[in-house]
Amino acid sequence: MQPSDAVAGAVAPAQRPAKRRRWLRWFLFADFCLVVSALWGFQYLISSEERLDALLKWQSEKVYAAVVGAIDGGYDKSTARTVAEISEPVLMRLASFGGDTAVMGHRRGWINVQLSRSYDTDAIADATRQLAFAEVAKRQFERAFALEPDNPDWRRDLAAVEDDLGNAYFAAGDLDRALKHHREGKRLVGALLASDADNPKLKGDLAASLGKLGRHYLERGWKGQGTSYLWQGRRLIRELVAIAPETDRWQGYLRVFDRMIGEETVAIQLSASGSPRL
Repeated sequence: MQPSDAVAGAVAPAQRPAKRRRWLRWFLFADFCLVVSALWGFQYLISSEERLDALLKWQSEKVYAAVVGAIDGGYDKSTARTVAEISEPVLMRLASFGGDTAVMGHRRGWINVQLSRSYDTDAIADATRQLAFAEVAKRQFERAFALEPDNPDWRRDLAAVEDDLGNAYFAAGDLDRALKHHREGKRLVGALLASDADNPKLKGDLAASLGKLGRHYLERGWKGQGTSYLWQGRRLIRELVAIAPETDRWQGYLRVFDRMIGEETVAIQLSASGSPRL
């Protein structure tokens, strides 16, 4: 071995630890910057009620969408339920930030509505949890409404949550309470629509209430009134589809009304002909 080779061989091992230390310092610095940025971003979000409200509404809607997506994607029921259960404490923890204001109350109510609807799916039907979240949502909406009674969004959601309560009681088999809440929801949203007749969201809410009432009445054998409610709801949705045919929500509602009306029409025809229902 040449002397120069021996010197190079001795220097190389000494350089490698120094190089590793430099990389480690850069890694720790980058990690520190990432943590600081995350903390700053979180503080930025929670320092504004409006930003936090928008973030949590988006996150809670994503929970419901994730549950439905798991079902539509062919995953088993336990996967869909896990999505909802993991999301609960995260959303509730985030909802604890902020003061006792109308915006905070409304935001907490909205989170509970989305969680209630997550347990109203065929895959993870859980009437107890569905009802519990809907009841909390109503209390939060009532708090927001008490603080700001003139806010139209608070009034609309307070009316709409009656349908969520009706759905929960229906899932639990308590048809009397379900009918009571759906009737109240229809009354409240009807009163709002009377003062804002061209509001498409209110028309959609009223159509949904009419559909729920129609289902209840048919379930109890009150065919005439039940079918009438379904046709009333369908007429409202047809108006909305004519105005905004690209809206998926209205198209979905129309398909539901057509299906329910079609099933009832077939049932009436079979009953009149004396043929047994399949």
